[in-house]
Amino acid sequence: MLFINPNWRWQFCPQQGTLQLCLDESTVLCSGLCQKQLRHSPVTQGSVAALTLEHAGLLMEQLEQLESLVPDALAMQCALRLMVIRHFAAAAVQKSHYFHFGTASRVLADYSLVMLAGQSQAKALLFATEGQTADCLLLESVQTLTGKELSPLSHVRVLANRLSPFSSGSAYLLSA
Repeated sequence: MLFINPNWRWQFCPQQGTLQLCLDESTVLCSGLCQKQLRHSPVTQGSVAALTLEHAGLLMEQLEQLESLVPDALAMQCALRLMVIRHFAAAAVQKSHYFHFGTASRVLADYSLVMLAGQSQAKALLFATEGQTADCLLLESVQTLTGKELSPLSHVRVLANRLSPFSSGSAYLLSA
């Protein structure tokens, strides 16, 4: 079990220009989001700030939601990315044209595993829906219909009609 440490801090990585969470001297988690992708940030370029209790609580909530959905090795990275997307990131642009129509006959529940298909297929975590729009976090890389390669942990906003349900969450956990 993970316990929150009061020494955890936010910082920007000067080499990558991305927001990071430093757990200790040797463990640094990259949010994957640069300054221009954030609507607001807990730190500015070159500064350091402590992880607030509010943000720590949100991070732990995300970890609990992911517990049975993603492999343990990926859970903390996913939780951090989701927390940063939900609370700091600018709104994502819909990218439905990157993917084929899916087989979902209805809007799926938040925190469902889904499949997205472009030129290749990838598992994704559906983490938010609003009307017919779905926000997903890719769990695998995928090549879109336009040939663009999207990396794991990329945030993708699509119409819900692009999603296909992923039938066996436990098989995913065992395959990691």
